[in-house]
Amino acid sequence: MNQYLKLAAAFASDEDGAQILEYGLILAVVSLVLIIAMQGVGDAGFQPLVDALTACLNGGACAWGG
Repeated sequence: MNQYLKLAAAFASDEDGAQILEYGLILAVVSLVLIIAMQGVGDAGFQPLVDALTACLNGGACAWGG
């Protein structure tokens, strides 16, 4: 029985992987915020931005003078 208690205490104090879990939770929250923000913009408001960026990256005219 004492061995199981030592094993449980070692498992509880082990912090390997905790940082990965925290990063995953942060990523999930940021993703949800971005999804909610993009729903408010809608397709009509976001598509012109995507088109302008695509044109600029493909060598076309850039709206910001780049």
